[in-house]
Amino acid sequence: MRRSVVTCSCRAQANAAAETLLARSGVLYMDGDQRLQNRDRALARKLSAAISTCIVHSHQSKLATRTLFVNAGDERIALCLTPLIAERAENNGVLVELFSFGSHQPRLQQLFDCTPAEAAVAGDPIQGLSANDIAKKRFISIHTARQHIKNLLGKNGYRKQTELVSMLVRALG
Repeated sequence: MRRSVVTCSCRAQANAAAETLLARSGVLYMDGDQRLQNRDRALARKLSAAISTCIVHSHQSKLATRTLFVNAGDERIALCLTPLIAERAENNGVLVELFSFGSHQPRLQQLFDCTPAEAAVAGDPIQGLSANDIAKKRFISIHTARQHIKNLLGKNGYRKQTELVSMLVRALG
């Protein structure tokens, strides 16, 4: 998981890690006016609404973070939007942190002595996907997705999925 930062107001600025992630995603990009954009219309509406909401919240001194997820090939990108409050209200903006959840399958297989199918499924709960979401994403049955998760729990001595996710985040973070 990599952390990148994009600051958004009328114009956006991105650090080097964010620029690399944006370029690699093929979905998100900075337009000629230095605004964060994407190629999916539904996501564009959600992103615009989330940024607008954060701006309104900044004027109300509310610092609640909103999170959107973007799928980009094998990678899932979390966009965490936090309102920024400046001394002058017209300078308020939004901090967008990008977190990349790429494919960690080979590393997971090696670290946890699991099958390729189990390793493929292991990274999905870290991204907030349920067993049903995993089944749809991987074109497998819900029972197979649950069995892979159970196998991972058993092989690593955990009883709860939250313990497994916590361990995976520490191992891959």
